[in-house]
Amino acid sequence: MNYNGRACAEEMRELAAGAIGAGLTAIGVAPTHSIFNITIINATNEILVFGWEQEDGLLDRVPLPAGTGITLDMQTNKKGADGDLNWPVNRQIYVRQEGVPGTGKVYVTYFYGEK
Repeated sequence: MNYNGRACAEEMRELAAGAIGAGLTAIGVAPTHSIFNITIINATNEILVFGWEQEDGLLDRVPLPAGTGITLDMQTNKKGADGDLNWPVNRQIYVRQEGVPGTGKVYVTYFYGEK
């Protein structure tokens, strides 16, 4: 099957280590497109916990050790019960400290498809 679209990235979001506190803090602005892939990088010197709001509320979702990252790929297994899986428009990613980061930043990039 051919797909005549292209992958695009929204502007990268970042948050400096000093701005990451004990409570969940938004990383930049929420995405403005329906997202198929998200890359999160913890380039700080401490373990951080990332979260987002779902039907069960704004909760901790993914811990990332210092110097690591994760890719959330909604298209590998793209058919859900209600159709294609995606990250909804305006669903924000948040971060909180597990240990107190002294250096570095966190980065989030959202990818979307465009025809």
